[in-house]
Amino acid sequence: MNPYFMQKALELALQGRYSTQPNPMVGAVLVQNNHIVGQGFHQKAGEAHAEILALQDAGAAAEGASLYINLEPCCHFGRTPPCSEALIAAKIKTVFIATLDPNPLVAGQGVQALKAAGIEVNVGLEESAARHLNRAFFHYITQKRPYLVGKWAMSLDGQMSVHPHDDRLLSGHESLVDLHDLRRQHPAILIGSVTAAMDNPSLTVRHGGHNARQPQRIVLNTCANLSPDLRLFNGELPGQTWLFCDETRYTEACQRFSPNTTRIFACPTQGALLDLHAVVRLLGAEEIMSVLVEGGRKLLNAFFQDALIDEVVTYLTPWIIAAGKHKQALLPLRAEVLGHDLKIQTLLK
Repeated sequence: MNPYFMQKALELALQGRYSTQPNPMVGAVLVQNNHIVGQGFHQKAGEAHAEILALQDAGAAAEGASLYINLEPCCHFGRTPPCSEALIAAKIKTVFIATLDPNPLVAGQGVQALKAAGIEVNVGLEESAARHLNRAFFHYITQKRPYLVGKWAMSLDGQMSVHPHDDRLLSGHESLVDLHDLRRQHPAILIGSVTAAMDNPSLTVRHGGHNARQPQRIVLNTCANLSPDLRLFNGELPGQTWLFCDETRYTEACQRFSPNTTRIFACPTQGALLDLHAVVRLLGAEEIMSVLVEGGRKLLNAFFQDALIDEVVTYLTPWIIAAGKHKQALLPLRAEVLGHDLKIQTLLK
């Protein structure tokens, strides 16, 4: 048992962070005589799993090797055949698994299949790191809803916007690049109607290359009264924008927005606002594993009040806005310097 090889598997798994959803990130390393003879990582949902790529990389050297993998091998037919059968056929000697798969179709059955074939199995090496890496997947599988990350930028005195006469951006270039990398890691971005109307965003990834995967754009618009001329509903954007509105406005919304650019979701309300629990249930049913919530203060507060935010990412800028606005207390969160801004990130659950 060598933690180095499991850490290598975790590093490989991370390379799939932009493209595996709703599948987990998985890396696999095959070792013979303390040397790596094969490795691979799951690159895209529906394509070969990490174990298969590692076996292909190792070739004949896989026989009698030890496998280090951050998630329990699958044992069922899905989009791909069971990896446990491939490992058995390759005559793997020992398998080190960081953590079991919470998917009911696996959930320990992969381990049982390997043991039944005479393969030695060890579970728990670097388990904490492995569970952290796939925290969105674990949450999605166990809670049946997306993992929600609340994101905002704010000044030193807690303001989330500048004065109308002030043309300073609230965060710097480095933060913008980091944000677009964050967008690439989540299959969906969500905002409210106020942000859509005032900022008129495109909600696209504009850093990360021309082939960067574009997240699903989602806007909550209870009254379905946004202008179809906003950038969100531009036919030149990839795919459709998903608009969630009150059930009573569904027909009106379908008439207002083109089906070529917009998909309408009817949702119940709680008071004057959409039922956010219903929203996330619908997103879970659409296999959206995680969502970056980029709305304004009102929308974020609503998600916090419903205890739906699982993680926060905050860009703390060096500006002080003040001028009569109520100051917000800063929470003691883990932080790192990012250019001239401070990136704050913490898990809430």
